[in-house]
Amino acid sequence: MLGNILVLLIIALILSGAVLKLRRDHKQGSPCAGCPYAKACAGGCSQVAPVNVVLKTPD
Repeated sequence: MLGNILVLLIIALILSGAVLKLRRDHKQGSPCAGCPYAKACAGGCSQVAPVNVVLKTPD
């Protein structure tokens, strides 16, 4: 019984931490919370690379 409560408490803490991070990122103006280029890209999360990065083409 105590083990079940402990597991549920840990899961609740992990979920609440994830929700808090998403809210904080959203308030800071990040359109895509999990994207490493969230503040650099011009569009949505479908961007492959940030706008200011030039991708080299193979010769």
